[in-house]
Amino acid sequence: MDIAGADEIYTVSGAQSIAAFAYGTAQIPSVGIIVGLGNQYAAEAKRQCYGQVGIDFVASPSEVLALADECADPRILGG
Repeated sequence: MDIAGADEIYTVSGAQSIAAFAYGTAQIPSVGIIVGLGNQYAAEAKRQCYGQVGIDFVASPSEVLALADECADPRILGG
């Protein structure tokens, strides 16, 4: 926390946590910026909160699927 300059850190997830951070609850005060990846519901929640609170960006889910046949080079597919 000292390196990041944070006063508090919350480890919660889901679209409901985005709303809690943006608007505040009895346990979680509203914050200045929300960062991090999430599923499509969290991404939509961040999009809807844009302008109410700072966000890093609206990201799509982080899972990736690569389909390839036996001719594909796995070193290239893996990035």
